[in-house]
Amino acid sequence: MRKPVSSAVLALAFFGGAAALASGQAPATPASKGPTLYVRVGRIALAPGDSGGGWIRLENGVLAAIERAPAFRPPEGAETLELDQGWATPTFVHPFARALSDGSDADEGVTAGAVAADLFDPFEPRPTWAATGVAHAFVASGFARLVPGQGSVVRLHAADPLEAVAVRSAALRINLGEAVRSTPELWKPPILPGPEDPFRPAVDQGPKTRGGAAQQIRALFRAADAWRRAPRPLGPDEPDLRPFAAALEGKLPVRVAADRYADVASAIQLSRELGFRLVIEGGNEAWKLADELAAAKASVVLRLTFVAPTGSAPFAPVFLPEGEGHPDAHVRLRDAGVPIAFMPPEGGKDEDLWFYASRALRPGVFSEEEALAATTWTAARLCGLPFEPAAIGRPAEIAIFAGSPFEATA
Repeated sequence: MRKPVSSAVLALAFFGGAAALASGQAPATPASKGPTLYVRVGRIALAPGDSGGGWIRLENGVLAAIERAPAFRPPEGAETLELDQGWATPTFVHPFARALSDGSDADEGVTAGAVAADLFDPFEPRPTWAATGVAHAFVASGFARLVPGQGSVVRLHAADPLEAVAVRSAALRINLGEAVRSTPELWKPPILPGPEDPFRPAVDQGPKTRGGAAQQIRALFRAADAWRRAPRPLGPDEPDLRPFAAALEGKLPVRVAADRYADVASAIQLSRELGFRLVIEGGNEAWKLADELAAAKASVVLRLTFVAPTGSAPFAPVFLPEGEGHPDAHVRLRDAGVPIAFMPPEGGKDEDLWFYASRALRPGVFSEEEALAATTWTAARLCGLPFEPAAIGRPAEIAIFAGSPFEATA
């Protein structure tokens, strides 16, 4: 007689091995055979196009086998978890987890050398993230400066804190939104002011206009191009040009925080001129430029929205700095061929990524499989994670749901 697993794990179960799977390294074979668990679900969705149910055998946190034969039965006495309507999916990837960053911004408008992984605390427990299926997240080093630095991808349930960083330099982030036009003046007094070296006046920092932001970005990339063609030591007051050079060489994607139509259009123009790989972050009005984004081979980390159009609409009573979202923005981008990943709406909790993704479902228009892709393998690709479908013999980073992952009761 088979032994059923306690009902305490029916909502969601995680299995270890995140470090090896995310880094792309082959995991070590377990030294000794650990506990074996057989899980039967109605839908095994561990890779694009995967469907159908069956049994999953897990041994010591490793995916040992997938049995799809209807007649298969676990051996007598085996520990089992049987969920007729259940789903087995990859764990979720949060493509922009604002809550995991420290929230502060440097005084300088351009800090390309800053890396978000240096600001992430791997020792802080985050049980609510694991409880909703989020295992990896993209974090940022700032929000309100023109070039706040490089984003990183972190593991939220790493057994070893030293392995909590999955991708240290995942993208160079640029911000073309409204906030960058309020960059403060920069004041750097001498260490010991005196008659020959008095207090210096504050230096004004740009940009002050949308056009000024684009021109400053253009100048930074051109300076980086000249530097990589003729390398030289960078001066103490010069910005770090290495991330810009890496972006020009195709080694580092460029994430542009842009919500309004004009800012998204500016980002597309810059990517065409300079030749970097473009990922729009936020993109409330990106749906208006879906065809242009597709032509530029750009991707969008889309901030979901479920409110009626306001903002820049002619009848709007207020101005919204983040632009005018659209409930079907993800459908319009998908139809144009633009890869998308989902992030919660403004004010939504990062931990509730799966809930907001469920709100994007449209029967017959946008399916559960497409919502799953926008929170797993497509999100992983846009974050620079070497996503690999679950394979036999590899650590099993799997979320087990009692039903569809996009149903609140699952």
